[in-house]
Amino acid sequence: MELSRHPLFLPWLLALALIAAFAVQQWHVLPQGAIQHTDEYLTLDRSNSFVIHDDYLTVYSENRPTFKKPPLQYWATAWLMQHTDDLEFALRLPSYLCAIALLVATGILVGVLSPTTPWAIPAAVALLAGAKTFGDSTQSALLDTGATLFVTVAMIACWLALRQPRWWYLVALVSGLAALQKAPIPPLVVAAMVGFLSLTRKRHGIDVGAALRNRHFVIAALVTVALVAFWPVLQWALHGTSALEQAYLGEMVDRFNPATESRRPSWDRVLFNGEAWLRLPAMLALFALPRVLRRPELAVFPLLLVGFFLLTTMAGGHVSRRYSIMLMPMLMAAFAIVSVRLVPGRILPVVVIGAFALSSGGPFKSARFMGLTAEDGPAVHVPMLQSISRALGTDETLVMCQWDRRRTPKLFPAQVSYYASNGRPFQVIAGPQELSRLEGDRRIAGPYRGVCNAKQFAELRPWLADPQVAESAHGYVHWTSRRTAVGSPSGVVGIAHGEIGAAVQDVVGPVD
Repeated sequence: MELSRHPLFLPWLLALALIAAFAVQQWHVLPQGAIQHTDEYLTLDRSNSFVIHDDYLTVYSENRPTFKKPPLQYWATAWLMQHTDDLEFALRLPSYLCAIALLVATGILVGVLSPTTPWAIPAAVALLAGAKTFGDSTQSALLDTGATLFVTVAMIACWLALRQPRWWYLVALVSGLAALQKAPIPPLVVAAMVGFLSLTRKRHGIDVGAALRNRHFVIAALVTVALVAFWPVLQWALHGTSALEQAYLGEMVDRFNPATESRRPSWDRVLFNGEAWLRLPAMLALFALPRVLRRPELAVFPLLLVGFFLLTTMAGGHVSRRYSIMLMPMLMAAFAIVSVRLVPGRILPVVVIGAFALSSGGPFKSARFMGLTAEDGPAVHVPMLQSISRALGTDETLVMCQWDRRRTPKLFPAQVSYYASNGRPFQVIAGPQELSRLEGDRRIAGPYRGVCNAKQFAELRPWLADPQVAESAHGYVHWTSRRTAVGSPSGVVGIAHGEIGAAVQDVVGPVD
C-alpha cells in the first residue's frame, strides 16, 4: 500500500501540520514579556545557581542547598542561560520543547487507544493545543509540562508493554527522566494501571501475568529502581539524611498526607483549573470511553482520574492547580475519540472539536493574551533589585520582608536572590521583630540593606536604630540600617493602634 493511501497518512499529516504551525507561532512568543509566577523565579534562581556556584551536583535556592526538586530542567536552563542572550527564551525553551513533544505523544495515545478512529488524532492535538492550561504551561519556566510528557509517555509505553514486554524499557527510561526532572510519578501511574488491570483480568483479554513474568520486565524494573534512586542516593551521600527528608517527607509525603495541617485545596479549583467548559465534557467522555469502544480494559483511565481527584483533594499540604495538566492528554484523547465516534456526519464533529479547541483562545495565543507582557507584574521590581545589588557591601546583610504580602505586584525571594544578592545567602524575615531577635541571638549582624513593601517597612522601622530610605518604587522600599534598635522600639504602640497608614506615607509618600 502506498504511504499516501494508508488510513493514518492524512490524519497524521493534518496533526503534524497543526503541531508545526503551533510550534512556529509559539517560537516567536518565547522571548516576549517576562516571567510572572513565583515558581518561575525559583527556576531562574536554581538554574543560575549552577552558573555562579559551579556545582552541578547540588541545587541551590536563595544561595543555600535545597533538595525540594531534582536538577534536570535546571541543568538545561543553566546551559541555555550561558549560551543565549535572552533570559526569557532560556527559561521557557525546555517547557516549549516538552509541549511540542507532548502534542505528538497525545496523538500517539489516541492511536494506541483507538486505532479505528484515526481522525481523532488531529482532533486531540487541536483540543490540547487550544487549552488554556496547556498554552500557559508552554510559555512558562515551570516543570509541569515536562512532568506531563513523561507521565503520558509512560502510560503509552505501559499499555504497549502489556502485549509486547520490550516496551517496559521505555517505561524505565521515562521513569528515570521524570525522577530527575520533577518527581517519580510514572512508576506510580504504571503501578496503578497494572494493579487495576490485574484485578479486573476476568473482564478483558489482557494477560497481565505474562507481561510481568518475563526477563524484559525484570530488567526494566531493576533499571527503573536504579534510575529513580540515583539522585536521592547522590544527595544523601553528599548532604546526609536531611536531603531525603526534605525531598521525600516534605515535598511528597507531607504534601499529600491528609493529616497535614495546611491549605486544603478546593476540589473544583484543582480539577478544572478555570476551564471547566472544556474539561467537564472531556471527563464525561473519559468515563464513556470503555463503553463507546466496547473495551472494558479502558476503564483504567477513568481510574487514574479518580485517583488524582482523591489524592489531591484529600491532601493536607499545598497542591497547586497546575498539577492537573497531567490529566490533559488523557482527557483530550478521550474527548476526541468519543466525539469522532458519536457525533454524526463529517462536518458536525469538526464543528464540535473546533468550537472547544477555540474556547480558550485557540492554539495560537499571543504573549499579551497569556499575560506575559503585563506591565504590573513582578518584573517592575528588577531595576530596584539591580540597584540593591550594585550598592550591597561585602559587610552588609541583605534582608527581605516576607509577611503581609497582599500588596501587588509581589516581590519573590527567588527574585531577590537572582537580582540583588550577588550570589550570597540573605535573610528573609517573617515579622518586624524577627530581625532584632536574630541579631540578639547572634545569628546575624548589621549593617543591613533590605527591601520591604511600604507597609512592612513602616512596621519594621521602629525596630531599627538608624533606618535610611535609599529608594522607593512600585510600593517597595530599599532601605539601610547599621543595626537594630536596643530595647522596646518607640512607635510600635502607635503603629499597632492603626497608624500604619500614616507611617507608610511618611516613609514613601502616598501609596496607590
